[in-house]
Amino acid sequence: MSVANPDIADIVVISPTELYVLGKDLGTTNVLLWGRDGHLVGSINVEVQHDLISLKHKFAEFSPARR
Repeated sequence: MSVANPDIADIVVISPTELYVLGKDLGTTNVLLWGRDGHLVGSINVEVQHDLISLKHKFAEFSPARR
């Protein structure tokens, strides 16, 4: 497996059938996956962006208007 831009994301192998994608910086990249025989078995496009909806909810939780 390889990540086209390792500054954007990193991959951790959890098991032979599971990967963990860790976003490191904002941007896009792709991940290429090869089988044991060396043939490409898949590619995944990855876009790392801010989770603005969760951030909005967190700000609302701590807003003085809610107290």
